[in-house]
Amino acid sequence: MAKLKASAEAPTPVAASTGYLPQFGETERANHPRLTPRPPFLLTYHPERWTVMQGHVVPLFGHLKLQAGINRIKVGRDGRFSKLEAQAALEEQGWTVIPPDVDGPGTSYIQQAAPGIFVSKWEKTYPGSAHVEVDELGYAKWCRSLIERNVIPRPATYVLELLRGKRQREHDDLADKVATSPSLRANVAKCAADLKAIDAELARYGRGEAVAAKSVDLGDLVGGE
Repeated sequence: MAKLKASAEAPTPVAASTGYLPQFGETERANHPRLTPRPPFLLTYHPERWTVMQGHVVPLFGHLKLQAGINRIKVGRDGRFSKLEAQAALEEQGWTVIPPDVDGPGTSYIQQAAPGIFVSKWEKTYPGSAHVEVDELGYAKWCRSLIERNVIPRPATYVLELLRGKRQREHDDLADKVATSPSLRANVAKCAADLKAIDAELARYGRGEAVAAKSVDLGDLVGGE
């Protein structure tokens, strides 16, 4: 039986042109910290919110997120934030907004770690990682400087005494559990150190600044008939 002839010749291989190497920009996400989006923010101070950090009594700041539609924040067509309504609402509740350039022109306590990710200048981020390292001592000293520069007032005595009572209860509660949970010793020591810092603050400013309520004549409140 005769062999059939090929109907067509096999195609000739074509040599590939020059190799292609994809180019990636310097802002490739792998170079960014692996954190969820964090909008820019403003620190907010309230006279009754204080804590202890690194041996210093410091304000426990709130965060006003600068994001359109949240906390009455608006964004204009030019991309600028409007915080007037938000700030007015906060001030009615006793809060004070701390300007980001409180340390002087050209400074800011806000840093942009990556597009859409804003942190304070005391927080250090790492490429490809969700780890955030905080310079607590540097932050605590900065908070104390706000008092020294009269940006915010010192903590009121009654606030310090309330904070001390809360920390004392935490200390006593943890101390009762150390026998069965030795790992809590570090927490007990932390509470003891906090109590020492609060006592030092009370000694610095003295105690008993409460003002007695002033008696009011009913006639001063109700007009005569």
